[in-house]
Amino acid sequence: MTSPSRWYTRPFWLALWIGLIGPLALPMVWSSPYLTRPIKWTISIVVIGLTVWIAAAAFRIGLLTFQRLKTYPDLSRLLNTLGTQ
Repeated sequence: MTSPSRWYTRPFWLALWIGLIGPLALPMVWSSPYLTRPIKWTISIVVIGLTVWIAAAAFRIGLLTFQRLKTYPDLSRLLNTLGTQ
């Protein structure tokens, strides 16, 4: 007798979990009996790649924002007094 699969390991729910919590859903992907091993590897690589890309983009946006803020005289003076030159 096989054990019934858990509802959260079905493909619809996995897609929802990946959309909501990103790479934290990968353990559920790997525990899903509905997906083959190559599909699990593909999903994992895509999710990790997107996570790295989004983190790098957020870092670049933060740097650009900080550089733009330094061009304003009042903010530049404030940032210099805080020691973040």
